[in-house]
Amino acid sequence: MAATILAHKGHSVLIIDGAAHPKFAIGESTVPLTSQTFEHLAAQTGIPELLTLARGPQGIREKIGTTCGIKRAFCFLYHREGEENRPEENNLFGNVWRDENHLYRQDVDTYIFRAALRYGADALENTRVSSVELDDDGVTVSTVKGQRFRARYLIDGSGPRSPFIKQHELAERPTSLRTNTRTIFTHMTDVKSYDDCVDNPFSQPWSTGTNHHVFDGGWFWVIAFDNWEGATNKVASVGLTLDADRYPPRDDVSPEEEFAEFVGKYPSIARQFEDARAVRPWIRAPKIQHSSRQCVGDRYCLMAHSYGFVDPLYSIGLIMTVTAVSKLVDPLCKALETDEFAREDFLDVEKAMVRRLRYADMLIYGSYKSWSNYNLWNAWVRLWAIGLHALESIFASHLMMGKYSKYELVEDYITSEYEPQGYKALIEAGYASISAYADGTIDADACAKQLWKLIEDYDFEVRLRPEPEFDGVEWAMRTPDVHDLFLGVPENHERWRKEQVDPWIPSDTPA
Repeated sequence: MAATILAHKGHSVLIIDGAAHPKFAIGESTVPLTSQTFEHLAAQTGIPELLTLARGPQGIREKIGTTCGIKRAFCFLYHREGEENRPEENNLFGNVWRDENHLYRQDVDTYIFRAALRYGADALENTRVSSVELDDDGVTVSTVKGQRFRARYLIDGSGPRSPFIKQHELAERPTSLRTNTRTIFTHMTDVKSYDDCVDNPFSQPWSTGTNHHVFDGGWFWVIAFDNWEGATNKVASVGLTLDADRYPPRDDVSPEEEFAEFVGKYPSIARQFEDARAVRPWIRAPKIQHSSRQCVGDRYCLMAHSYGFVDPLYSIGLIMTVTAVSKLVDPLCKALETDEFAREDFLDVEKAMVRRLRYADMLIYGSYKSWSNYNLWNAWVRLWAIGLHALESIFASHLMMGKYSKYELVEDYITSEYEPQGYKALIEAGYASISAYADGTIDADACAKQLWKLIEDYDFEVRLRPEPEFDGVEWAMRTPDVHDLFLGVPENHERWRKEQVDPWIPSDTPA
């Protein structure tokens, strides 16, 4: 993406890739902030391919194809070992006004890659880098084939095994990230719609969102690419991510066998996968967290996945990548004009990456700990949801109104300058509570009580539409027995304005 933007602006760009497009990649699910940042970049650069991504499923179908799915909602489905999923222990978040994407990355990435070539970038595929040397005047990149290339600036998007990071000892070892998880994933066919496996009293089908099957110690994802009429891709992205302290890495079973073992513990999930079969090799990573000592330096920038990563939960990795590009473009173009590439001129990129990585670590660590108790999880996930929806409404206001937006940008943010005022303090207070629970200082009930109190006292606004018939969101977010938090459904807002909970939630829901 960075190469596409720089080439479009007339700069000389060389892309060196160890593989070739089309190729498999993870990071397949977007959230409103992702698409809104694409919209911001499209307006900033005038690049139509970025506007395609900003327009969501419709834009992708028109310009890329019919292999991507839709993401209408985040679907969180809570499971207890050996038991059927209980509808009253599920949570739904989203809105009717904006569908997000399940990106079939090999097609989407190829589309952006070809755009970079059309705008003038050069590319070497199936080419591995052996070393990168930095000096006062530029960067020298050498390949295993004996080639040498000279550049003024390096953007490293090669991930945690980057030869540049290894050579210049930029990895933080051990990582300061508190989350410790491992993962198993692949693409499969014949994964059933979860709506065919359980009763669903919610306002939206589970099939039109990203399925997050969460349980004490881990979670499964199901990202369907065929969840709309006219879809041509019958594949689904599936994965299992586990707390590695509770479930240490294993070598006594294959990745497929271990995945099936966990599926078999949860009857509702087992039905969803009973006919499924893998269509590509299984991948098992014994640890997925990594971080770097710094993000930018004189004449280089580590893109998000090279700089650090926590866990696929909440689709934060893709947000960080798009944000890094957004923050990098202006200072880099200025540097290319002035030929001044001091680290100090790129610190806004590092600020965003450092803060978002910390936010991701706090949010995801707390999620794994909260899954031991549904009431605790039901409270913890609201901290994320409040930020998700409030940030979306604030960013939308700025995209539409610019400097005339009524919302002030946040200087000392934890995830984005578009987050609601006081959100950083809310997350930090919540994290302190969940850490006390993890350390055994307080029990689950006391922790949940503290979190609900924080949510009750937090002053925030979610205003995706101005009409009064769409009021009531803030009350619903603060109310434990409202689990269908899909915005824009008239029946939902009518209940919320009357302060009525979901009618199918029993009053004696167990924790």
